[in-house]
Amino acid sequence: MTGVHLEKTFEREMLDDMATSGWEVRKRKPAAGTPAADLWLYEYDKVRGLYPIDVIEWIKATQPTEYAKVKKLQGGGTDVRILDVLAKELDARGPLDVLRRGFKDINARFRLVQFNPASGLNPELATRYAQVVCRAINQLRYSTEKEDSIDVVLFVNGIPVATEELKTDLTQSIGDAMRQYRDDRPPRHPANNKVEPLLAGKRALVHFAVSTDEVRMTTKLEGKDTQFLPFNRGDAGGKGNPVVPGCYRTEYLWKEVLTKDSLLELLQHYLHHSKTERWLPDGKKEVKEQTIFPRYHQLQAVRLLKSMVSAEGVGHDYLVQHSAGSGKSNTIAWLSHQLASLHATDAQGKEAKVFDTILVLTDRTILDDQLQETIGSFEQQAGVVVKITDKDVKTDQLAQALTQNAGIVILTIQTFPAFMAYLTRLKAMDDDQLGAHLAEKGKLTVDAAKALIGKVRHGRYAIVADEAHSSQTGQSATRLREALGSGSADEQGDAQDELEAEVRAYEKQVGRDNLSYFAFTATPKAKTLERFGRRPDPAAPASKDNLPAPLHVYTMQQAIEEGFILDVLKNYTSYKTAWKLAYNGQDYDTDMVDQNQAHKSVIRWVKLHDHNIAQRVAIIVEHFRSNVAHLLGGQAKAMIVTESRLAAVRYKQKIDAYIKERGYPLATLVAFSGEVSRDENGLTLEPAFTEAGMNKLEGVSIPETLDSEHYQVLIVANKYQTGFDQPKLCAMYVDKRLDGVQAVQTLSRLNRIHPGKQTFILDFVNDPEDVLAAFLPYYRTATLTDVTDPNMLHALQAKLDGESIYTEAEVIAVSDAYAQPGVKQGTLQGLLAPIVDRFRTRWQAAAQGSEERATLEVFRHDLGSFVRSYDFLTQIITYDDPDLARRTVVYRLLQPLLATERLRDPIDLSGLLMTHHRIKQAGGIDGIPAGSEGGGLTPGQDIGTGSATPVKTTMQALVTQMNGLFEGELTDADLISYAYSLTEKMLENTTLEKQAAASSKERFIYGDFQPAMMKAVIESMKSHKTMSDQVLGRLDVREGLASILADLVYEGFRKKREEG
Repeated sequence: MTGVHLEKTFEREMLDDMATSGWEVRKRKPAAGTPAADLWLYEYDKVRGLYPIDVIEWIKATQPTEYAKVKKLQGGGTDVRILDVLAKELDARGPLDVLRRGFKDINARFRLVQFNPASGLNPELATRYAQVVCRAINQLRYSTEKEDSIDVVLFVNGIPVATEELKTDLTQSIGDAMRQYRDDRPPRHPANNKVEPLLAGKRALVHFAVSTDEVRMTTKLEGKDTQFLPFNRGDAGGKGNPVVPGCYRTEYLWKEVLTKDSLLELLQHYLHHSKTERWLPDGKKEVKEQTIFPRYHQLQAVRLLKSMVSAEGVGHDYLVQHSAGSGKSNTIAWLSHQLASLHATDAQGKEAKVFDTILVLTDRTILDDQLQETIGSFEQQAGVVVKITDKDVKTDQLAQALTQNAGIVILTIQTFPAFMAYLTRLKAMDDDQLGAHLAEKGKLTVDAAKALIGKVRHGRYAIVADEAHSSQTGQSATRLREALGSGSADEQGDAQDELEAEVRAYEKQVGRDNLSYFAFTATPKAKTLERFGRRPDPAAPASKDNLPAPLHVYTMQQAIEEGFILDVLKNYTSYKTAWKLAYNGQDYDTDMVDQNQAHKSVIRWVKLHDHNIAQRVAIIVEHFRSNVAHLLGGQAKAMIVTESRLAAVRYKQKIDAYIKERGYPLATLVAFSGEVSRDENGLTLEPAFTEAGMNKLEGVSIPETLDSEHYQVLIVANKYQTGFDQPKLCAMYVDKRLDGVQAVQTLSRLNRIHPGKQTFILDFVNDPEDVLAAFLPYYRTATLTDVTDPNMLHALQAKLDGESIYTEAEVIAVSDAYAQPGVKQGTLQGLLAPIVDRFRTRWQAAAQGSEERATLEVFRHDLGSFVRSYDFLTQIITYDDPDLARRTVVYRLLQPLLATERLRDPIDLSGLLMTHHRIKQAGGIDGIPAGSEGGGLTPGQDIGTGSATPVKTTMQALVTQMNGLFEGELTDADLISYAYSLTEKMLENTTLEKQAAASSKERFIYGDFQPAMMKAVIESMKSHKTMSDQVLGRLDVREGLASILADLVYEGFRKKREEG
């Protein structure tokens, strides 16, 4: 059929579908005999930004008495008066507030819409709801300044609430629709700055760019700065929309999201205005206001949960796996609000609220604020939300939560046990005691208090838990465990385990049938899946063929592909530390120790060794200064993850000393619970170290302080590894073993987006393959590159060279020209042209889908992989390879031109001595390999199978065995004591002292350093013959020793000068 591929066909078919789901489509036609003076009511009012006839007819039909009041006072021109007042109210308050609360004119009060009533107890409201007119007008000419038209505008009783620009992917794309909004739909006319009422935020609340394949949306048009968010269903765990056989991929928009009932529910329960404030580095306060419209997965999840609760009633569990970047705070707010007002009909046909109280469990203060703000925009009565978030919970607060009209109570891990304990005390009272208590604490009448007794004794609760965001599990989790009587206070907490314990305890309080649990997490553990997941066959027990699973999922892959979070594994590298120990004259032959305990103690001793931490501190600080500090306009932050509180203390001491010695403009914060009162040898530290004592913040919080321009590095020990959202966090330095979900949660602190942000992870402990395996279950399929190591650059160079798309001469010519100051773009384009032409010729000569084209695609992809790998790896190691450097320049310039489309008893360690030490880069990850399906989460099945009899050994045997781990990896150049011995000799050299004072460290080694080093080596032959022979006889050992000594000697002279 002619024109079937055109946009107007897409538009017509969409409107035809909408007409079958309660919509009036196109303009209303005047009835026969309509006076000519009233015909304007049937046209869109460009000045007022209204469709007049629907406004007036709604008021006349549903509120004739109020209409008559205006008519009596106004006489003629009643409709004009009402429309003028309505337009002014919309301009002042915005459509959401006017639609929800109506408006007044002198003695008349008008409601502009009837939302679907929560219950069917009032038939009149249901009748009025049916009278609401939702109208879709296509090709609407909206401006008094130009004749442009918007493809589709959606009205509710004459008030515009949404616009749509449509494109069919047979002729245009979603990008064209977004460009049309940015370029042709400004909120103010560019010529005279006149406001366009429909587009300036006081009429239409959301704007959709719609193609046959994708949907994007925005709630604020800002011309070319307009930001659109994906509004897609997701496809196979990633972005986009799945195929719908015989239909458009995007038909869910008008058949599901924008049906009459759905749109009215969105206006009633979802859309809200958000206002955020923050202090900028220059001391000014930034205020941002925006209208929040749910993303598709948020809307789908809330509606799915509501419908299941309506069908199932109370007493069931619901697990939602939503990735970071999914907007869980808003999703939880919307769900909590709607559960609080949810009604259902029981077996006797009686309609009642499903839940008496919604308990929201979170550690995020932002969620407190969002709940208050979101629900406050829906409800006109106060007290709907009660917060019990103070550390010192008062009985009056708890009583308030039960006696006031609080449908939602916000609790934290600290206050939840107090709430449970209070409920226990109340249930132990008899009815007279309980009534008197509620009356006193809640300031209620005796009758009102008695009416609450049933709620206290038999109340139905929903727990909505943001379980993955227990950001300070140390003391909080310990207090919870103690309150629940479920473990030692010395055990480390796990947020999901704690919350599972909470559910068990609360079930004992209120009864399983009176409690529903809604768990939100990005990283469910196996135990979480078993406890809260849904079985495909609910009637059958969980089994290998009937595995519990999350009820709703928004994957990490989709969040990354849609641009809501970053892939933190893009720039991940690991370090390997090699060391050797000696006994310092101690006799360990006769002392038997527990092998496992001794092994852990030795490893901990090594990690806390002064030299080990000092070496890592140097790597961390210099990496941060060179690669991170300049990002985000100098506002980039870093986190150092340590394995213990003592380690965190040591790191802060060493880093603070390091940056002070060098005068670096950096500052650190440290975060750990309790106090550190003993060192690695069990000796008492006086005074003990505390977080507050080391930071000296005088009451300001760590997150707030870190966000300022005065601090750059946060050192943590079991705090802020989950739930800490700091978008300016760009680098993480890991000195802690991270297993499974802990690896994902910790490293994901980097994934928050920020303009201009890139991330770095340097890991001194974990194996890249283990980290990759930890991410896979939560990542699903991904389109990223494979694990790499530094030598892969050379292999990749050979592979790229082998394609003969460029010559060595061309690489040299382009890179040399690029290095010239003031080089013209035309010169570079001319030098690159033969390479581009060679690629294009081969591409065009190859058949579509051929092996040749696949080879060329891989070539172009490999160029980007090479550049990313080189950029990152050269920040860690020095290649000194001009071939690699030249190619990086060429590949970076070339890639865009080749687009084919455009972590008991003490062991005596006092005699240990570290003799050798070396840290080297060991490998890295450039994201999760494309096509990865992920691995399964395995529940614990080997409980109780470990040996109860400890293996005994001697410290000598253990140290010998552990030294053997690094056989062949250490040379005498790594000998710590030898290097320090030579340093002492060289610090006596007055010539070197003067040269160190007069030159940089880099130039220091070119003076008399080398002769002085060789003299010190020769003078030490009597006491260190073997090592001296190695230095004199082997160039590699000599060079390695020189690099160590250069730092030690230069810094030694610096200290001498500072000490006077």
